Amino acid sequence: MAETLEQAMPGRIAPVIAPLIEVVSEPADIDLDGVQALLFTSANGVVEFARRSPRRDIPCLCVGARTATVAAQHGLAAESADGDASNLAGLAMSAFLPGAGTFLHLRGRDQAGDLVGALLAEGVEARETILYAAEPRPLAAEVRARMTRGEMDAVTVFSTRTASLLVAAARDGVPWPTKHMQLVAISERAAAAAHPLGFGGIRVATHPSAEGMVKAIRATLGR
Repeated sequence: MAETLEQAMPGRIAPVIAPLIEVVSEPADIDLDGVQALLFTSANGVVEFARRSPRRDIPCLCVGARTATVAAQHGLAAESADGDASNLAGLAMSAFLPGAGTFLHLRGRDQAGDLVGALLAEGVEARETILYAAEPRPLAAEVRARMTRGEMDAVTVFSTRTASLLVAAARDGVPWPTKHMQLVAISERAAAAAHPLGFGGIRVATHPSAEGMVKAIRATLGR
């Protein structure tokens, strides 16, 4: 993402990477018996599956273009729902072949919705396996200091959870001068979670994807 932004806005942006979560593998077995397709709601799920299983013959349905790209890079036949989990549920419902097996959702421990539950409610066979967890990480001291000094023009949040962790980090230290900063959020829910910080302006990506965030960041900082 940082490289993409620098290419899109050469010489006009200096991204600072400050991860608030760390992906940790979960010790789960992947049972592919009777599976007609894999469902991925994140690129992390794809990477974990590819690392553990040699199977590349099962098609997969992915939440968005980035996840589908990662799946293709790992040798999987991937189709993108080009949206969020609800879009993926719709794609899965239309692609489901009764009698051909179940859908397997390979996901992280924490999730915003219940994809499998939504599919089962519509008569689509589905089950899930948790392959990883996204554990919280403290905000880097250097980043905290720069935010305290008001050296950040904008802050980006790519999930509701990271927005909540950012709020927690701000409460656990010196208050940040956020009224001078802009917030760029991947969704309305993420923006709402970060709202207590009192940013001077909030922009929500028109599409919940990496591409949507790049456009929102350019619109915010390219003025």
